Amino acid sequence: MKNFTVFAGGLLWLISAGCANDRSYEINGSLEGAGNDSVYLVVTHGRQLPADTLRTVAVNGVFTFTGETDSVQNVTLVPGSIQSRKFFSFYLEPGDIRLSGHVDSMDHIRANGTYNNDLQTQVRQAETKTYNEIRALAQQPGNEVRINDLREQLNNNRISFIRQHPDAMVSLMHLYVLQDRVPLDTAIALFARLAPPLKRSFYGRFIDGRLAARERVRIGNPAPLFDALDVNGNPVSLAALKGKYVLLDFWASWCVPCRAENPYVVAAYERYKNKGFTVISVSLDHDRNKWTEAIEKDHLNWTHISELKRFEEPIAQLYGVQPIPDNFLIGPEGKILAAKLRGEELEKTLASFIQ
Repeated sequence: MKNFTVFAGGLLWLISAGCANDRSYEINGSLEGAGNDSVYLVVTHGRQLPADTLRTVAVNGVFTFTGETDSVQNVTLVPGSIQSRKFFSFYLEPGDIRLSGHVDSMDHIRANGTYNNDLQTQVRQAETKTYNEIRALAQQPGNEVRINDLREQLNNNRISFIRQHPDAMVSLMHLYVLQDRVPLDTAIALFARLAPPLKRSFYGRFIDGRLAARERVRIGNPAPLFDALDVNGNPVSLAALKGKYVLLDFWASWCVPCRAENPYVVAAYERYKNKGFTVISVSLDHDRNKWTEAIEKDHLNWTHISELKRFEEPIAQLYGVQPIPDNFLIGPEGKILAAKLRGEELEKTLASFIQ
């Protein structure tokens, strides 16, 4: 079980039986139902590709990976085939990592033996109970308030965890999820508490960039200016629209919630377009035909911009947009008046500003 096959180059580890040192890891797994199948370990580097893929063969469901690592990495265990939809995520870090569970219940695998994996297992067990309660409540109408309370409880528990464990990868991943769900000042304070290596990691740098973008687009700040080309190749300048109310709307043809919001934007545009109000829609599409078809089908008769780069869309990055739908209401003086206006809230907000 010491024979490993490397499927991608650039490994950060020396895969060997290895002598013990403070960089060595050993993963000992017992996966019922795995038999004598292959077991893969996919090591990701943030969102960067390619991932590094290691392979060994189980004996009656028992397998081992050994090697060295200079840092804590997100890894995914995949049994049987690398294309399998069964997988389990945990942390690769120095030490003896123990995995146990069943191949048909990958969500319930236990990862223990090292600092980050012990913490992650504790969190998963606690949160699974809450998620099960949410799923049960969702089966019946009238439980929306309780469901929202439970989700808020999850967020509060994660905030408390980050404060108590500022050096844990689990905290970094919690903040990765929370950074656009909590007040900006809260997110900034939580990021400040993280240990320096976490801040320097891929996810740490990503969060830092997102918080900086959120800082740029605080309510009351001047809206970041941009110049672009519309769907017909005509120049568009936000600065040139000073003196108007502008709804900067972020969407995509493939985004179901965005398409559901479009009728509200259409209604607002028709009501206020002759009162100094306009819309600029920035699409996070990648297929021009689908983008233009959606514009026509949803009757979006205003300015449209997209470089067809999905979430790499420059204006979306400038405004820290993720997820969509998202929007910003910009006033005649060029300042951000409101954001994330959904449904009837859009018309009500416009009515409070435009007579």
